[in-house]
Amino acid sequence: MDTAPLVVLLLFSWIPILSLTHMVKTLRGGGGGKSGKVNNKHLDAIQAELDQLRAEMDQLRNTSTGFDLSFDKRLSEIELQARLARLKDIDANHGQQQSHHR
Repeated sequence: MDTAPLVVLLLFSWIPILSLTHMVKTLRGGGGGKSGKVNNKHLDAIQAELDQLRAEMDQLRNTSTGFDLSFDKRLSEIELQARLARLKDIDANHGQQQSHHR
């Protein structure tokens, strides 16, 4: 399964989060001190929301990885079953040809 769309989705969804994180740090004056620009309660609320978004992104990444692995496993099982069916068909056809030659 091609994982490129998933990588692109995760990359572009992280860009706004990183941008907001940078903005919060900048507004705090780089280290949590009062910059006078924004109330620290608002910054704490933004930081809490960013933390929640990060947690949700991690959960989505883990879920999509689990689905991807499950899909790949099932696809491999189906491919194996198809190969076995072809081998049985070849063996059956080979047995019929030998019985006609006798």
